[in-house]
Amino acid sequence: NRIGLQDKTDDDTDKGQDTKAPGIDFGGATGNYSTPKWMKDMQALLKDFFKPFQDAWKNQGQKVIDAWKYALGEVIGLASAIGKSFMEVWTNGTGQKFIENLLILLADVLNIIGDIAKAFKDAWNEDGRGTALIQS
Repeated sequence: NRIGLQDKTDDDTDKGQDTKAPGIDFGGATGNYSTPKWMKDMQALLKDFFKPFQDAWKNQGQKVIDAWKYALGEVIGLASAIGKSFMEVWTNGTGQKFIENLLILLADVLNIIGDIAKAFKDAWNEDGRGTALIQS
């Protein structure tokens, strides 16, 4: 025998005994359940609440689905037309000019930042102002 495990071929102690595992007796609990009144009332309230939604969808839902499909198709068509125009303009020299303008703008911003830092540095170093500020 291994620890914790018993080999039934080597163990004759339970021969002739009922080896059926004890079960849980639920009695009649599964057949005697009834829905509480408050839950029935809530179900009726929700059914009444959602009935106008159901009726409205039944009458107008297909129009909404058709409109959604139409709108989606047209938005995709618009995006395609814009993309085609963009690529046409982008590759005829306008793309390069656009990027050059962005780079000029970036250089201007970086020069402004550099000018501000230089002015701050010069004011900091003038007559030891920065050191005096830290010392105080």
